[in-house]
Amino acid sequence: KSTTTKDSKVLRHYQKEASNIVTSFIPTRDHFDPVPILNNHHFQTIGGVVLRKSLPTLKYVKKDDWMSCVIQAVGSTIQGKESNDLIGDSDCLKRKFWDERERIETPDGDWFHADYKYAMNMKQNSKEKLSPQQRSSPSTNGLLILLHGMESSSESGLSKELANGYHKLGLDVVCLNLRGCSGIPNDTLGGYHIGFTDDLRYFLSLVKSRHCGGGSDENMPPIYLSGFSFGSNVVLKALGELGESAIDEYSIQGAALASAPLDLTSNQLILEAPGFTRQVYGNNMFNLLKAKMQYKFETNCDGDINTDKFDYPRAISATTISQLEDAYIAPIFGFDSYLDYYQKSSSIFFLDGIAVPTLIINAKDDPFFDPNVWPVDKSCEGGGNAPLKLIHSEKGGHLGFLFHQIEDEDELLNLQSDPLSPSWCSAECVRFIDHVHSAA
Repeated sequence: KSTTTKDSKVLRHYQKEASNIVTSFIPTRDHFDPVPILNNHHFQTIGGVVLRKSLPTLKYVKKDDWMSCVIQAVGSTIQGKESNDLIGDSDCLKRKFWDERERIETPDGDWFHADYKYAMNMKQNSKEKLSPQQRSSPSTNGLLILLHGMESSSESGLSKELANGYHKLGLDVVCLNLRGCSGIPNDTLGGYHIGFTDDLRYFLSLVKSRHCGGGSDENMPPIYLSGFSFGSNVVLKALGELGESAIDEYSIQGAALASAPLDLTSNQLILEAPGFTRQVYGNNMFNLLKAKMQYKFETNCDGDINTDKFDYPRAISATTISQLEDAYIAPIFGFDSYLDYYQKSSSIFFLDGIAVPTLIINAKDDPFFDPNVWPVDKSCEGGGNAPLKLIHSEKGGHLGFLFHQIEDEDELLNLQSDPLSPSWCSAECVRFIDHVHSAA
């Protein structure tokens, strides 16, 4: 699906321009600095899911006095109320975050939901249903398209945290719910996979057609992409596929990603190796995938064990993710095997084609990934051509990045004043998009 030639002069020109923006970006802090006793990668990974909603103020704590922050946050939660001095109006966590939802019908007869948060008050406060042109025509400042993680959704704490940060930059934000992840099962057998860029690319074409119609796209506002985990791989692969057309056709100006998988073959070895990672994370992913496979078998194959759509007997007897994907995902989407699927879906093989400034933040202790897979050689700062800003923190787990220590008390209180304040990793993503936007 690539629409670019990797050695094209146009691509190299855009990469050179983007590299200047990448190299001028300086992270706020050199590294993620969690409380030492709370920096375990499993604690960060699990806490990133559990604590991000229940104890949102613990994204940041006072350096050398973190225990009081923890006690205060836990105590106020147990009492059923939050201190206004600590996190402000907690009711905002309960209010509807997204302004509007749109069902996008896809060319292959399926659909997905897009959830919007508008920058303009006139859109936020309007009681009238917006037209398709109003809905995904970017505001003057631009549109940020966000992709979530595996079996997550726009309702996850991290989706809202990132969207809130981008929204404060004055951007419209839309979160694309992967097929079947918005609370309603999708229609087709497969739905999506980690290298499935069709829906993102189709949505980009919708934005362009709605904004420009048949006229000139010279004045089309900037588009930015962001994602985490599963969604990061989709964004990176799509950018690599598009090459210079990301700019020329869709006005994409930059991207910011968190916990990007990069090399699926290496990750599979990590997830399926004996130990805690396989028992907790690997088995959870496996169970989610197997339950979805069973549901699709019953609804899309009429429960016929002899279906020719995929190898159901092998899929139902699978005991590992790779076995299940070999029997289920690979045949549905036309891959020869799970290894072929991983090879053709891994974003690391598409990085050379990226034309826009792109930030990738991963933790070296991420329990899902091989820490030795880090594409410095492909980045403009490591001798390559791709305009990548790579931040490889020592700690953080998978999408954790909690309990970051702050010395200045006023800064800490400001960060804790909003339950949806971005955590360290999310904040750097927001800062990067702001940096690119300012340079555009």
